[in-house]
Amino acid sequence: MAESSRPEIDNVFIRITGLPRAQRLADRFTHLSWPREYARQVVPQLDDMLHGCEYYWVAAQTEYSTDVMFKSSAGLRELYSRLLSHSTL
Repeated sequence: MAESSRPEIDNVFIRITGLPRAQRLADRFTHLSWPREYARQVVPQLDDMLHGCEYYWVAAQTEYSTDVMFKSSAGLRELYSRLLSHSTL
């Protein structure tokens, strides 16, 4: 996806070309070994320091979001007030 094919406003993509490719990228997120890769970047000597000991990561605050896309603004308008009401319960 070229940068110009996915313009953003704040943290919202207002248009994405190549949706199948974007979905394949998103599907990979749950299978990424991000804690291990992050640890290697932050403390490259971690494996040597632990000498084979196990460890685990704890995140104090995380976010998991489900993004919803609409084919038209009319489709969103139909549901917007109900979505807003439900999300602020």
